[in-house]
Amino acid sequence: MYDDLLHRPEWMRPPSWRWLASESFLADPTKDVDEVMADPIIYEAARFKRLLKTQPDRPAHQWREYKDVSAAFQMYLNSVNDGWRWILEAYLMTGLDDKEISERLKVDITPSIVKRYRGLFFDISPYRDSKQAVTANLLSTSKVRVGATGVSDYTWKVFAYVWGPDAFEEAFFPSKEKMQNIYTEWLRINTSQSLDSAAFHLASDMRTAYNESAMSIIETARHYWDIPDSSTDSLADQAKKDFLDSLSRSIHMAVISAPPKDEEFKEGGDNAFERKE
Repeated sequence: MYDDLLHRPEWMRPPSWRWLASESFLADPTKDVDEVMADPIIYEAARFKRLLKTQPDRPAHQWREYKDVSAAFQMYLNSVNDGWRWILEAYLMTGLDDKEISERLKVDITPSIVKRYRGLFFDISPYRDSKQAVTANLLSTSKVRVGATGVSDYTWKVFAYVWGPDAFEEAFFPSKEKMQNIYTEWLRINTSQSLDSAAFHLASDMRTAYNESAMSIIETARHYWDIPDSSTDSLADQAKKDFLDSLSRSIHMAVISAPPKDEEFKEGGDNAFERKE
């Protein structure tokens, strides 16, 4: 999984590719984490996941050792359809740097937390100047929910990408000011049937490819962890109809909660595994 993602062109990597790459080191306890030291974000995430797996009952230790990664992970894991994840990823669509985003959030989300979130869960910086690559990767990984309000995860991101952070705040945050007509018209057009059509045509093939890559994690994990057939079947069904962000969270939780297969591995140190003698 790691090698597959590493050798793809950058524009063919999903925004959360580093999180998926680090998942390989959770699924396979025999893999040496040091092999990814060249990428400090993947390296830190891989060690963090080993710690989650080997010491699940020590949350205070997890936060103390990996404060920024823990905060970014909790936003990604728990804000599935709205909340901080939507807001932060919309800002990451703009040209703002980590410090500027932190300042706009006006809460204790530090630039280093924003940096970890960007690097692990939503990094489009290598191809941000390509509207084609951005559109394809968003449609293949982000849920497009068009309801009566016309508001969706995809809508927030694309609006922020097109109009910038100030307009995003004006359009979607509580304000005394009336939204400019140009924004209203853009939202009306881009949350109608044209968006559904774009999602159908652009997302299907890339979404399938990304989901198949994510499912390879479960195939590897089943060699080492006791993951029930029912869980695997459920994930396979989810992969056929859901998007990568939701699927990868489900896969992560399935591996984290699974006991060792035949008690082959035991905890070894802070964030490593040792084979039982």
